[in-house]
Amino acid sequence: MNWKRIGRLILWFSLIGMGAFIFLNLDVAHRKRDLYLIFGLSLAFFISGWVGLFRYSRFWNMLE
Repeated sequence: MNWKRIGRLILWFSLIGMGAFIFLNLDVAHRKRDLYLIFGLSLAFFISGWVGLFRYSRFWNMLE
């Protein structure tokens, strides 16, 4: 496994973790608009992490 692939895996997993972390901090929103903004941001990080993981890193090949 080369360094480029490891770097991409770290990037995708960190995006997934960032999305989960932001989602768990939804209680810092004081207004409904802030709640929607934080939720949308966490969803964007989370989905982009999973899409990147399964689309661009050949994660399925490493599981076999």
